[in-house]
Amino acid sequence: HPGGPELLGEYAGKDATSGFDDFGHSSDAKKMLKEYLIGELEDVSMYSKLIKYENNIK
Repeated sequence: HPGGPELLGEYAGKDATSGFDDFGHSSDAKKMLKEYLIGELEDVSMYSKLIKYENNIK
């Protein structure tokens, strides 16, 4: 991600919709979302904790 890994870590396990929308991404970036979507998590709390642990994010 051009915003860097810190930005991804900030939103790890969270809904990043508002952050994405607030930035004002281009229509091309919005199209890319569909291309890279591999699924949706039902319970992200467990994955968020794992990602933060693996990346030593507090």
